[in-house]
Amino acid sequence: MTLKRYSLKFIAFFIGCYGCFMVRDLLGLSPVVSSAIVGLLGTLIPLPSKLNKSSIYDAIYCGSFAGMCSAEYLNTLTGFIVISAIGSLVYLLCVPHFKGHGGKFGSMAFVTFLLFLITKRNLWTF
Repeated sequence: MTLKRYSLKFIAFFIGCYGCFMVRDLLGLSPVVSSAIVGLLGTLIPLPSKLNKSSIYDAIYCGSFAGMCSAEYLNTLTGFIVISAIGSLVYLLCVPHFKGHGGKFGSMAFVTFLLFLITKRNLWTF
């Protein structure tokens, strides 16, 4: 895993996570609809042809799943940065092992959120 690859996934995950939260918060939509909107809009972001577009779009969508969590737990910029750092790492470690469709992004988002909660409760109060 290279720093460049991790950085791209981190940015994509952050866009998805923060985007889902903001769409839900500003427009008053359900978390599921907000995630779908962010996932759809994320695929419209133009990327250079040398990048693996589907991998970046997948990280945005996975991040939007993590952004569906309650504002009670995730409501600060620091929180979004930490959950995106954890989530992009989980994404990079898990994607090679998950084949097929269905459940992999939700599972990764759930594991990410659990690790975020453990981190938040034990290390920081952000």
